[in-house]
Amino acid sequence: MDGSWVEPMVAWMKAAFPAVSFRLINAARGASEVTVAATCWYQYVPQDADLVLVEYSLNGCLEATGQPMCSSTAMVRVAAYESFYRRVLRRAPRTALMSVATFNFNSDTYRQGLASVEAPNAFTATGEELHTMIARRYGAPTASLRDSLYGLMYNDAVAKQLLGETRATIITDNVSAHPRCVASVTIQANATTGGDEFAVTGVTVVPFTKKATIHRIDGSHMAAVRAEGDQLPFSWP
Repeated sequence: MDGSWVEPMVAWMKAAFPAVSFRLINAARGASEVTVAATCWYQYVPQDADLVLVEYSLNGCLEATGQPMCSSTAMVRVAAYESFYRRVLRRAPRTALMSVATFNFNSDTYRQGLASVEAPNAFTATGEELHTMIARRYGAPTASLRDSLYGLMYNDAVAKQLLGETRATIITDNVSAHPRCVASVTIQANATTGGDEFAVTGVTVVPFTKKATIHRIDGSHMAAVRAEGDQLPFSWP
């Protein structure tokens, strides 16, 4: 599926309310969580906005190690979600707020004795429960994509009929939407200070799926490539 949930939502609203003029500002940032939005990005909300949709129930709620980050009101990212709500309301007090809760549907493998059992887990990496509680506290509704699509996850025939997609295509991440920047860095020894100087000698954006050698710059790597002019290609999302 191309794009995000924002595009079909706006298309539906335009069709449902043809007399209304819509101006969309999509302030979402890929691979980010709510803390930075609560700290900085809330300032980009127009003060005359009619509707602000907040979706941070997926990104940031599960670390790469599998540790949940949105399972308690004492966790920083749950507190940041409420801070974001409060700051948006303070900046645009007449706006209507609405939470949107997406989800990550996948399968987990569990050990039962000597056997391995694979079972679907539709609740992975979501902060929907606590985010819904916070939204309700401020009088805002929540649109749950999990509640809307959960039944279709088990019935490809119906999903194909209603959405034109199957479970596999619905949950496939569009990796082409995640470019990465690859930079070539030249290390030069400074004869005066005895230290090393870094110079970025080339930057390019490549598709996320492209294979590229990645080297992390650390102390041992520095020692190995200390000779002047050596190249250190590295990348980050």
